Amino acid sequence: NYIVNHLNEGDLFNIVIFNHTNQALWSTHQPFTPANVTTALNFINNITATGNTDIGAAFNLAVPQFVNASLNTANIIIFLTDGQPTSGITNTTQLVNYVDGLINANKTDIFLFNPKTNTNINQQLLSQLATNNSGAVSFLGDNEVYAAITDFYNLIRNPVMLDPTFTVGPNGSVLDVYPVDLP
Repeated sequence: NYIVNHLNEGDLFNIVIFNHTNQALWSTHQPFTPANVTTALNFINNITATGNTDIGAAFNLAVPQFVNASLNTANIIIFLTDGQPTSGITNTTQLVNYVDGLINANKTDIFLFNPKTNTNINQQLLSQLATNNSGAVSFLGDNEVYAAITDFYNLIRNPVMLDPTFTVGPNGSVLDVYPVDLP
């Protein structure tokens, strides 16, 4: 609710829920308007945790919505889960490759952020998904969720730089740079 209520004018958004079935609120991203906020909040307030966790299917719904997204905007997926993949693709390597393939085929840079709750999560999977897609992951305790999500969203809400790079002149003495891709 906090994120939806604090979107910026001009933002486009959607919500995808995933368990044993997967559903997007809308078929495409929608503009931040009072009517769409009301619809989204009603949708969020009716979400219940049931069934399995099909992460691959969730990304299969979310990623194609970025096909016409501008390369000059912060195209962000905030991926919230409280568990491990238990339906669809459940192998960590296969799931990371599947999601990376969806994002690469989309030909639009998508930044993937994973604020995670619960101790029963696949930290390796979530870390690889974020790292491979110019994002970040954080692991939260059950009592930290609201503060951490609001702090996290306030941090990414107005990005100053997208896809930063740097160069070293011919006289530079740099031997190595880490990380290879700047976050």
